Amino acid sequence: MLDLYDVWFTLAIGTGCSNREVIAHSKMSPKDIYENRKNLSSEFFTKKQIEKAAKTDMDIAYEPYNIYLKNSVNSINYTDELFPRRFEEIENRPLVLYYKGDRGLLNPAHTVGIVGSRRCSGDGEQSCIEISGNLAENGVVIVSGLAQGIDYLAHKAATDNGKKTVAFIGTDLTSYFPKQHREYQDYLCQTNLVITEYVPGSRYYDTNFINRNRLIAGMSDALCVIQATNRSGSLSTVNRALKYGRPVFAVPGGVYSESYAGSNGLLYDGKAFATKDGANILPHLGIVPGEKKSRAKADIDENRLFGDALAVYKAIDGAVFPNRIIRQTGLPAAAVNRVLTELEIDDYIKKTTTGEYIKNK
Repeated sequence: MLDLYDVWFTLAIGTGCSNREVIAHSKMSPKDIYENRKNLSSEFFTKKQIEKAAKTDMDIAYEPYNIYLKNSVNSINYTDELFPRRFEEIENRPLVLYYKGDRGLLNPAHTVGIVGSRRCSGDGEQSCIEISGNLAENGVVIVSGLAQGIDYLAHKAATDNGKKTVAFIGTDLTSYFPKQHREYQDYLCQTNLVITEYVPGSRYYDTNFINRNRLIAGMSDALCVIQATNRSGSLSTVNRALKYGRPVFAVPGGVYSESYAGSNGLLYDGKAFATKDGANILPHLGIVPGEKKSRAKADIDENRLFGDALAVYKAIDGAVFPNRIIRQTGLPAAAVNRVLTELEIDDYIKKTTTGEYIKNK
């Protein structure tokens, strides 16, 4: 349920205070802190916090509390026995969380964080769907940030398989970023779990999303990076995961591809294990991989293809756009487009959201 004292605490003490560990170890709940706000000890609170708490009445919390109450948002704080236990293992832990969805997902048995490019290629999309789907099929809860690209695809791969996912967002739970994910975010709030540190009316900064990344890393038993540049925000999640002692995995990409420079750099520097599917992540979670579900070999046997169909199928190496297939095969555009449609109908290939084609495995 939603606690008014949690909302007051968020506004009076804040989400980004540097002494979160000390406050957590004080054993004082938000209610205790409010009731003793005029007599807080410098042993646990900074001078600024003591001054602000003393002059901050409950009036500040009523409006955001009522908004969240109307929207069926719940809260949980660091003194609650159901507060995510994984956050007890990390420094700069969150102290109050707001959530909608399945409370049981606050402490799932196994979790893997999936992060990467917001503008992923067809290869990145396919890697994300396969890795996330395989992990989910083996009972792993997928954790990500509901951003465009890899984040969204990771969540979707889990829910498309009827499995579970947890999304950490950098806004309050009545806001949507990006806006096109509104319908899917609402769906996750009903069937899975969406979490934030923020309340309605909070000021938002770019750093909100960087702070959100520490929650993804902290909630994850392992982290997988798919297609990250050298300047990718995903690397901040990686740095947190490494600091927290979580194993990191990265999907390799082209050595001259800027879109994989960050991911490849982790592999070059020995900071991440290379992976192309979920199978080699599972042992790090203590899970014996189950048999991977796949099509029968006869169904994808290229010996059953002839003429233009065989030429087009062979030209699909990784994720490719139709114009590349046209150049490589020398076939007319109309013929290539016709064959692509036929191969897709027959389930030999599929079209990614980027417009590229990739072979089914």
